[in-house]
Amino acid sequence: KQIGSNPLWNAQAVGMYFSKKRQNIVLYKGNNMGDNVSAELTSHYSDENGINLYAFSPINAIMPSGAGLPQKRTFDNHSHLISVNHLEKLKNDAEMNINVHWYNDRIRREGLSEQNLFLSDNQRLNTSETLVSETKMNNLNALFRYINNNDNGFWSNVLTFDGNWNKDEVLSLLSTTYRPQLPSQTQHNEQVGQSFRRPLFSIKNTFNVIRRMGKNIFNLHFSAGYEQKPNILEVQVDSIEQHSLQHYEQDLDSRHMAAKFYTDYAIQLGYFKLAYGVIAQTDWRKIKTELDGFDVPLDGSESEKKDWLRNDLWYKTTELTFGQEYKFERAGWRISLGCPLHLYMQSLEDKVRKSYDNYTHLLITPRFTTLYEWKNWTVNTQLSYSRTIGTPEGIYDGYLMNNYRSFQRTYLDRLSETNRMGGNVGLSYRHVLSALFLRMNAGYNLTSDNQIYGYNYQGATSVVEAVDRHTKTTNYNVGIDLSKGFNVMQATLRLFGGYMGSRSERLINQQVYPYRTATIRFGVGGTITPLPWLNMVLSSGYNWGRTYTDGTNKGRLLRSATQRLKTNVFVTKKLTFSAVVEDNYNNLTVVNRHAWFGDLQAKYKLKHVDFDIELNNLFNQRSYTHVTYNGPDIFMNTTQLRPLHVSFKVTFKLL
Repeated sequence: KQIGSNPLWNAQAVGMYFSKKRQNIVLYKGNNMGDNVSAELTSHYSDENGINLYAFSPINAIMPSGAGLPQKRTFDNHSHLISVNHLEKLKNDAEMNINVHWYNDRIRREGLSEQNLFLSDNQRLNTSETLVSETKMNNLNALFRYINNNDNGFWSNVLTFDGNWNKDEVLSLLSTTYRPQLPSQTQHNEQVGQSFRRPLFSIKNTFNVIRRMGKNIFNLHFSAGYEQKPNILEVQVDSIEQHSLQHYEQDLDSRHMAAKFYTDYAIQLGYFKLAYGVIAQTDWRKIKTELDGFDVPLDGSESEKKDWLRNDLWYKTTELTFGQEYKFERAGWRISLGCPLHLYMQSLEDKVRKSYDNYTHLLITPRFTTLYEWKNWTVNTQLSYSRTIGTPEGIYDGYLMNNYRSFQRTYLDRLSETNRMGGNVGLSYRHVLSALFLRMNAGYNLTSDNQIYGYNYQGATSVVEAVDRHTKTTNYNVGIDLSKGFNVMQATLRLFGGYMGSRSERLINQQVYPYRTATIRFGVGGTITPLPWLNMVLSSGYNWGRTYTDGTNKGRLLRSATQRLKTNVFVTKKLTFSAVVEDNYNNLTVVNRHAWFGDLQAKYKLKHVDFDIELNNLFNQRSYTHVTYNGPDIFMNTTQLRPLHVSFKVTFKLL
C-alpha cells in the first residue's frame, strides 16, 4: 500500500479524579494520522544532578528519512498510548508521584536516499537507494518520586525505569556508480534486507538534599543506575548481477553501570559568592560484540579472523572532581570564573586480545563568563576550555558493522585525546515600551584531536579505521536577530541572518583532503491583524551553502528557501478557521524543486462538544526531497507523503 491509503482515525479519552489529598489522571491516545503521541511522555519532574546512562551501541539500520518534514506528512502509523499519573499528599509537607506510561506503535515509511560522496578531487561515488521500512515499538516507562519541601529544607528521591522492545525491518534496492565513469566500472545493483532488534532496559535512582544555613546553601546528591542494550542487526544482500547471496549478523551486548556523588557549599561574602563542590563518579561499561558472515577476514590471516570480528571489553572510569566557582555581582556586572580540577582514572581490559591498561590524568577545565547590563543594553562574553581522553566510541579493536554499508574499528595503541577551546560574545538591546529587540552574536571554536578516522571505500561500502594523526577543526559564526512591534494593526516584524563557516579535513584512501564550508542564511517574518477577526503570520527563510576542497575546488552551490503564510479567521467566539500555505525550494533537486503544502482547519466549540475538521496536503504533494551538505558530501533524502486527506474530530467534555 502507498503511504496514506488507510482510512484515518484518531481517538482520545481522559479520566480525572481530584481531592485534597490525591489527584489521578488516566489518559489514552491513539491515531494513525502521524500524530506523535509519544511526545506526551515528556517528564515534568527534575532529575537535576542525575546520571546520564549511555550503553554504547553504534549499530543501526539504514532507514527512510522524513526529509525534515512534520511526521504527520511522511509516514503511516498505528499508535497507542496509555498514561497513568497519580499524586498523593502525605504528612509533613511531603508528597508522592507515580507515573506509568505504555506506548505501542507501528510505523511504515517509504523513501529514496541519494548520496554524492567525495572520493578525490576528480572522483565521486553516487549511490541511490529506495527504501521501505516498518518499525514496531513497545515502550514501558515508570517513575516513582517522593519529595519533602518544608522550612528545614528540601529533599527528594526519584526512581525511574525504562524498557523498550523495538524492531526495524527494511527492504531496499541499492544502486552505485562512479563519476567520472571508468571503463572497468559498471553500475552495481543490490537488493538488501535489514532486521534490527534494539531492546533497551534502564533503571536509575536519584537522591537530592538541599539545606539553607543562614545565607549559605548546602547541597548533597547521589545517583546510580544501570542500562543494557542487547542489540542484533541482520543484513541479507542479494546481488542482482552476480546472483550471490550474503548474510551478515552483528551481535552487540552493551552495558553501562554508573554512580555519582555530588555535594557543594556556597558562601556569600558581600558582592562575592564562593562555591566549592566535590563530585565523585564511576562508570563501568561492558561491550561484547561478534560479527558473522565473512568468508575472508577483513584484516589479518584466516586464523585471526575470529579475533578481528569480535570484541569483549571492560572500560572503567573513575573521576574525582573538585569544583570551584567565583562570582561577582555589582552595578550591572556579573562575572563568573569556574576552574574545576579533575582526577581522571581509566582502565581498559580487552579479553579477546588479553591486554589490560591503566591511565591516570589530571585535567583542568576553566570557564570564564562576563555580563554587563546598562539601561536597555546587555553585553556578555564566554571563554572555555575542555579536554577529553578516551570515549566508549574509541576503544574497540575488532570490527563492528555500523550498518551494512559501514564497518568500523577505532582503537589505537593509545586512547583518543580531544581538546576544545572557544568563545563567543553577544550584544543585545531590549526596549519593552517601543517593542524593539536586537541580538547580535559571534563565536569561534577550535577542536584538536590526536586521531582521525580514515575512510576506505569498496563500492558503496566504507571501512572506517582510526589513524594516529593529529587533526583540527575550526568553527566560526556571526548572527543578528531584530524584531519590532507596532501599534498599527498589532503588527510585528522580524529580521534575522547569519554566516557559519568551518575548516576541517577528511582522510580517504590514505590521502588527506582539507576542506571548508560556508553557509549564509537570511530571513524575514511577522504578524499582522488588519481586522479584529483576521490575523496573518508570515515567515520566509533563505540559505546558501557550499563546500570548498583543495583550496579553490568549489562544490555545488546549495540554495534552499521556505515561505509560509498562516491565516486565522475568528468568525465568532465559537467558530474559527485557519489556512496554511507553505513552499519549500531547493535548487539541486532534478524535479519538483518547489514543494507546495496547504492545510485547512475549522473549529466549532459548544459548551460540552468541540467539532474539528481538517484538510491536509491540499496540493496533493506525493513526495518531497531534502538536500544537505556534510563536509564535502551531498545527501538527498526523498520521502513519500500522505495524499490529500480529510479528518473530522468530535471532543466531548463531560464536566
